[in-house]
Amino acid sequence: NHEFDYGLERVRDATSRFLTVSANTEAPPGVLPGLRPWIILTTKDGIRILVFGLIQIEPGNNLPSTHPDKVKGFRFTDPLAKARELRKLRSSADIMIALTHLGYDQDLALAREMPELDLIIGGHSHTRVDPAESPAESRVNGVLLTQAAADNRYLGRIDLLLRDGRIAEKKGRLIDLGRPMEEDPVLKAAIAEYRKNPAL
Repeated sequence: NHEFDYGLERVRDATSRFLTVSANTEAPPGVLPGLRPWIILTTKDGIRILVFGLIQIEPGNNLPSTHPDKVKGFRFTDPLAKARELRKLRSSADIMIALTHLGYDQDLALAREMPELDLIIGGHSHTRVDPAESPAESRVNGVLLTQAAADNRYLGRIDLLLRDGRIAEKKGRLIDLGRPMEEDPVLKAAIAEYRKNPAL
């Protein structure tokens, strides 16, 4: 949601080199040219991994958590309703992953509604979900839920073991990245330059 905070020009610049996946987002013409509702990635062994994205919307205005002026021309639909429409894609992939920015409560709701999912990689609520520590809390309907808190404190690792093209085992854990590292003087100087820009 915060990609929108600095306006559409900045969104276009930031995403011009990357594919963006969000099934419940429709962008104005010329903005987010790499936007796709879902993609299928195929491994060298021929395993098909379907990934779809979802962004949260606020109940009052059906917009993500950003200033409404920053998303003029965009259309956002209910993420859980949109996810249900994607159930039909399950047969086209060996692994189905939801890449969400909904918050942990909505990820739980998604897992309850869509047992077709293998995995939810979540964000937005900055929740620390460590499946290795609390496996019961990180699995709903057989769906593995993950979220790595915030501020680069943890790195999430997910291991999927496949047998005969089907997931036989799935595990997740958080890797503690430890205390903040010393500041890099070159990077610190670059940040200082950005901060001189009133838009930032």
